[in-house]
Amino acid sequence: MKISIFLDVDLNRNGVGSYFNDLAKFYIEKKNEVKIYNSEGKSKIISSIKFPNDKTQKIYIPNYFDVKRDILKNKPNLIFISFYGPFSFIGARMAKKMEIPYIYVINNDIKKLVNHYNTGFYGFLLKYMRSQVEKNLINKAMNVVIVNPKLKNIPYAYSPKSVVAMNTLIDSAFIDQKKPAPVTKINSVLYYGRLAIEKNIDLVFDSAKNLPHLTFNIAGDGPLKNKVINVAKNLKNLNFLGWIDRSEIIDTIEKNDMVVMPSSFETFGTVALESLSRGRIVIIGEDHGIREFDILNKCLFNFSEFNSLSNAIKTIAEFDANKILDISKKSYDAVQAYDTEAKQMWIDLIKNVN
Repeated sequence: MKISIFLDVDLNRNGVGSYFNDLAKFYIEKKNEVKIYNSEGKSKIISSIKFPNDKTQKIYIPNYFDVKRDILKNKPNLIFISFYGPFSFIGARMAKKMEIPYIYVINNDIKKLVNHYNTGFYGFLLKYMRSQVEKNLINKAMNVVIVNPKLKNIPYAYSPKSVVAMNTLIDSAFIDQKKPAPVTKINSVLYYGRLAIEKNIDLVFDSAKNLPHLTFNIAGDGPLKNKVINVAKNLKNLNFLGWIDRSEIIDTIEKNDMVVMPSSFETFGTVALESLSRGRIVIIGEDHGIREFDILNKCLFNFSEFNSLSNAIKTIAEFDANKILDISKKSYDAVQAYDTEAKQMWIDLIKNVN
């Protein structure tokens, strides 16, 4: 089968980029032909604009005719689309023109993100525009994929043909690589991902100040990068590792005992899934989509239940070695089982595409 993926982020640059990178790799491993249309492809880029609320990322505008020529030549059987920019727009347009079924993946709750950053009339306008675009994409899709069951309210606000909650795939390297040594003691704590307001990086700073006997490492890029650099200069137990390529992140995860993701909200939380897969102890927030999957949630700690991230880290770090070892082993095993189920779900999803 020939599959084309249209998205408006770089692969592995954020959660959405990693999601589609891992999806593409999986389908290629299953002997499908997969082509990704985004700014990293061969299509000529004619302009770009800054990503809303994150000047470290850009939305790229491709030459429409370049992309059109390529997809007409490629003739895919199925298209995947994510919300929503120039590449996704072209993908939806070509799907209609060529009568190709497409699957729309809801990776983000855009309304929640807009509410977090934008209020007043501008926020209202953005949400109205989102609803009009999303309505069109959802109603015309062969399937709408949601990354956690709680997101079903988004497509069901319109008239979808089919909605399915799917397990999230991760790069096979996380699954197939040699089983890591389990954790038995908490000495180092890692945060990695976007450095942005909704990620609550300040809670990591507070934890480093309150727990000087532990080492804290922060890796990533984003609007708060300079703030992280400045704070790290003044805290001996806090290190800024910079941006780490996904090909090297497994080694970084395994060099730490605990991974924290204290975001205000996450529609899923790929960082948590990746970290569990390497048997790390993982702390997340209350409003994280990964918690909707019971097999994974049993291995996760919600810092809200400890009153603060700092207290959560302190309490868990004081567990005895056998208890930490048990959590570490169960985390690794849970992701192995979850991933096996995920692979079958994604195989079944495209079985009936002609």
